[in-house]
Amino acid sequence: MATEAEWEYAAAGGGENRLYPWGSEPATVDHAVMDCLGDGMPGCAMDDRSDILPVGSKPLGNGRWGHSDLGGLMLEWTRDWYAEDWYTTTSLGCSDCANLTPSSHFTERGGMWGNPASSMRAADRRYASAPAGTNNTARCVRTP
Repeated sequence: MATEAEWEYAAAGGGENRLYPWGSEPATVDHAVMDCLGDGMPGCAMDDRSDILPVGSKPLGNGRWGHSDLGGLMLEWTRDWYAEDWYTTTSLGCSDCANLTPSSHFTERGGMWGNPASSMRAADRRYASAPAGTNNTARCVRTP
């Protein structure tokens, strides 16, 4: 899977440093599967998967290099273990960065079908217990 730095580089369009994978336009349901509106109806339950659409269903939300769903649809685990300040202080100035020091949580990126518009930002990050301990659905972006 991608490191957190690799994931954000793709989501921000590299040197373009986009606010969202598609650019600076605020997130809407035209860009991302979010706010439990994938099926077009408000409201959802965490065990209801009707809001999860096929990959690529929101082409207006594609990233700079054509990546689909970097904002919304599914959270993506990164290779990094979570540390609150890792991405803002520890990794500054390094190349091929990854936080491989085990902790109790992994880093997730990308927002998901039930998250609000603010979670679709390229820089948004969160954490969850290792995959076996979460009810979130995530996809890997490459094999480790």
